[in-house]
Amino acid sequence: MPYMTASDLRAWYPSLAADSTNITDPMLDSYVEGFSDIAERYRGVAYEPRGVTVTRRICGSRWVADHQQITAVTACTVDAVTTAATIEDASTLTFLSTVSGLLVVTYTHGFASPPALILDACREYARSRALAARSSVPRDAVSTTDGGYTIRYSTPDWPKGRPTGFLEVDALLNQVTDYRRPVVV
Repeated sequence: MPYMTASDLRAWYPSLAADSTNITDPMLDSYVEGFSDIAERYRGVAYEPRGVTVTRRICGSRWVADHQQITAVTACTVDAVTTAATIEDASTLTFLSTVSGLLVVTYTHGFASPPALILDACREYARSRALAARSSVPRDAVSTTDGGYTIRYSTPDWPKGRPTGFLEVDALLNQVTDYRRPVVV
Protein backbone atom coordinates (compact mmCIF):
# COMPACT_ATOMS: atom_id res chain seq x y z
CA MET A 1 0.00 0.00 0.00
CA PRO A 2 1.50 3.40 -0.91
CA TYR A 3 2.32 6.02 1.71
CA MET A 4 -0.38 8.22 0.16
CA THR A 5 -2.50 8.53 -2.97
CA ALA A 6 -2.72 11.15 -5.69
CA SER A 7 -6.03 12.25 -4.13
CA ASP A 8 -4.29 12.76 -0.77
CA LEU A 9 -1.66 14.94 -2.47
CA ARG A 10 -4.25 16.98 -4.36
CA ALA A 11 -6.20 17.56 -1.12
CA TRP A 12 -3.01 18.75 0.61
CA TYR A 13 -1.76 21.03 -2.21
CA PRO A 14 -4.27 23.16 -4.14
CA SER A 15 -1.68 23.73 -6.91
CA LEU A 16 -1.77 19.99 -7.66
CA ALA A 17 -5.56 19.86 -7.49
CA ALA A 18 -5.83 22.70 -9.99
CA ASP A 19 -3.79 20.94 -12.70
CA SER A 20 -4.94 17.35 -13.22
CA THR A 21 -4.24 17.62 -16.97
CA ASN A 22 -0.47 18.19 -16.76
CA ILE A 23 -0.03 16.51 -13.38
CA THR A 24 -1.77 13.16 -13.69
CA ASP A 25 -2.64 10.69 -10.95
CA PRO A 26 -0.24 8.04 -12.35
CA MET A 27 2.52 10.68 -12.30
CA LEU A 28 1.86 11.50 -8.64
CA ASP A 29 1.60 7.81 -7.76
CA SER A 30 5.00 7.17 -9.37
CA TYR A 31 6.56 10.02 -7.36
CA VAL A 32 5.21 8.51 -4.12
CA GLU A 33 6.56 5.08 -5.11
CA GLY A 34 9.94 6.57 -6.04
CA PHE A 35 10.11 8.44 -2.76
CA SER A 36 9.33 5.32 -0.71
CA ASP A 37 12.22 3.51 -2.40
CA ILE A 38 14.63 6.39 -1.73
CA ALA A 39 13.51 6.89 1.88
CA GLU A 40 13.67 3.21 2.78
CA ARG A 41 17.12 2.70 1.24
CA TYR A 42 18.42 5.95 2.76
CA ARG A 43 17.18 5.21 6.30
CA GLY A 44 17.60 1.42 6.11
CA VAL A 45 14.08 0.40 7.13
CA ALA A 46 10.67 -0.12 5.54
CA TYR A 47 8.03 2.40 6.62
CA GLU A 48 5.17 0.02 5.91
CA PRO A 49 4.94 -3.78 6.30
CA ARG A 50 6.73 -5.70 3.58
CA GLY A 51 7.03 -9.44 3.11
CA VAL A 52 10.18 -11.08 1.86
CA THR A 53 11.64 -14.57 1.39
CA VAL A 54 15.40 -14.88 1.89
CA THR A 55 17.66 -17.82 1.08
CA ARG A 56 21.08 -18.01 2.77
CA ARG A 57 23.62 -20.53 4.00
CA ILE A 58 23.63 -20.75 7.79
CA CYS A 59 25.64 -22.42 10.53
CA GLY A 60 24.74 -21.38 14.05
CA SER A 61 21.87 -20.66 16.39
CA ARG A 62 21.32 -17.02 15.33
CA TRP A 63 20.91 -15.27 12.00
CA VAL A 64 20.97 -11.52 11.39
CA ALA A 65 18.48 -10.62 8.67
CA ASP A 66 19.01 -8.16 5.85
CA HIS A 67 16.10 -6.04 7.09
CA GLN A 68 15.27 -4.11 10.25
CA GLN A 69 12.03 -4.21 12.23
CA ILE A 70 11.10 -7.86 11.66
CA THR A 71 7.57 -8.31 12.96
CA ALA A 72 6.67 -11.88 12.00
CA VAL A 73 8.24 -15.07 10.67
CA THR A 74 5.74 -16.99 8.54
CA ALA A 75 7.94 -19.84 7.30
CA CYS A 76 11.42 -21.10 8.11
CA THR A 77 13.26 -24.16 6.80
CA VAL A 78 16.84 -25.38 6.91
CA ASP A 79 17.65 -27.88 4.17
CA ALA A 80 13.88 -28.18 3.51
CA VAL A 81 13.12 -29.16 7.13
CA THR A 82 10.74 -26.86 8.99
CA THR A 83 12.62 -25.10 11.77
CA ALA A 84 11.31 -22.94 14.61
CA ALA A 85 12.72 -19.42 14.73
CA THR A 86 11.96 -16.59 17.13
CA ILE A 87 12.62 -12.89 16.69
CA GLU A 88 15.37 -11.95 19.14
CA ASP A 89 15.47 -8.26 18.32
CA ALA A 90 14.41 -6.14 15.38
CA SER A 91 16.67 -7.98 12.94
CA THR A 92 17.93 -11.24 14.49
CA LEU A 93 16.32 -14.68 14.39
CA THR A 94 17.17 -17.27 17.03
CA PHE A 95 16.82 -21.04 16.55
CA LEU A 96 16.25 -23.62 19.30
CA SER A 97 19.58 -25.26 18.49
CA THR A 98 22.49 -24.88 16.13
CA VAL A 99 21.42 -25.32 12.53
CA SER A 100 23.53 -25.79 9.43
CA GLY A 101 22.51 -25.74 5.80
CA LEU A 102 20.37 -23.76 3.40
CA LEU A 103 18.05 -21.41 5.30
CA VAL A 104 14.85 -20.29 3.55
CA VAL A 105 12.90 -17.87 5.69
CA THR A 106 9.81 -15.80 4.92
CA TYR A 107 9.17 -12.85 7.19
CA THR A 108 7.44 -9.50 7.43
CA HIS A 109 9.47 -6.41 8.25
CA GLY A 110 8.88 -2.70 8.56
CA PHE A 111 6.81 -0.28 10.59
CA ALA A 112 3.01 -0.53 10.71
CA SER A 113 2.77 2.92 9.08
CA PRO A 114 5.13 5.73 8.09
CA PRO A 115 5.99 8.32 10.76
CA ALA A 116 4.82 11.92 10.30
CA LEU A 117 8.22 13.18 9.08
CA ILE A 118 8.31 10.54 6.33
CA LEU A 119 4.79 11.49 5.22
CA ASP A 120 5.76 15.19 5.23
CA ALA A 121 8.86 14.43 3.18
CA CYS A 122 6.85 12.26 0.76
CA ARG A 123 4.27 15.02 0.18
CA GLU A 124 6.99 17.59 -0.41
CA TYR A 125 8.93 15.26 -2.74
CA ALA A 126 5.88 14.45 -4.88
CA ARG A 127 4.87 18.13 -5.01
CA SER A 128 8.40 19.23 -5.91
CA ARG A 129 8.76 16.59 -8.63
CA ALA A 130 5.35 17.45 -10.10
CA LEU A 131 6.00 21.19 -10.15
CA ALA A 132 9.56 20.75 -11.46
CA ALA A 133 8.20 18.61 -14.31
CA ARG A 134 6.22 21.57 -15.61
CA SER A 135 8.79 24.26 -14.74
CA SER A 136 11.92 25.53 -16.46
CA VAL A 137 13.80 25.41 -13.12
CA PRO A 138 14.49 21.76 -12.26
CA ARG A 139 15.78 21.84 -8.65
CA ASP A 140 16.35 23.92 -5.54
CA ALA A 141 19.00 26.60 -5.99
CA VAL A 142 21.66 26.43 -3.26
CA SER A 143 23.66 29.45 -4.41
CA THR A 144 23.42 32.27 -6.91
CA THR A 145 25.79 34.96 -8.14
CA ASP A 146 24.36 38.29 -9.19
CA GLY A 147 25.74 39.68 -12.43
CA GLY A 148 27.70 36.57 -13.40
CA TYR A 149 24.50 34.52 -13.59
CA THR A 150 25.90 31.55 -11.70
CA ILE A 151 23.23 29.35 -10.19
CA ARG A 152 24.11 26.13 -8.38
CA TYR A 153 21.32 23.63 -7.92
CA SER A 154 20.98 21.02 -5.21
CA THR A 155 21.37 17.53 -6.62
CA PRO A 156 21.25 14.13 -4.93
CA ASP A 157 24.42 13.30 -2.98
CA TRP A 158 23.84 10.64 -0.31
CA PRO A 159 27.19 11.03 1.50
CA LYS A 160 26.44 14.74 1.93
CA GLY A 161 22.94 14.09 3.30
CA ARG A 162 21.03 14.91 0.11
CA PRO A 163 19.30 11.71 -1.01
CA THR A 164 16.78 13.53 -3.23
CA GLY A 165 18.39 16.89 -3.98
CA PHE A 166 15.27 18.71 -2.76
CA LEU A 167 16.46 20.72 0.24
CA GLU A 168 13.26 20.54 2.33
CA VAL A 169 12.77 16.82 1.62
CA ASP A 170 16.37 16.02 2.52
CA ALA A 171 16.14 18.06 5.72
CA LEU A 172 13.07 16.04 6.76
CA LEU A 173 14.69 12.70 5.87
CA ASN A 174 17.78 13.59 7.87
CA GLN A 175 15.64 14.07 11.00
CA VAL A 176 14.38 10.46 10.86
CA THR A 177 16.25 7.69 12.69
CA ASP A 178 18.86 5.97 10.52
CA TYR A 179 18.65 2.16 10.72
CA ARG A 180 21.39 1.42 8.20
CA ARG A 181 24.15 -0.87 9.37
CA PRO A 182 27.73 0.24 8.94
CA VAL A 183 29.57 -1.36 6.06
CA VAL A 184 32.33 -3.69 7.26
CA VAL A 185 35.27 -4.04 4.90
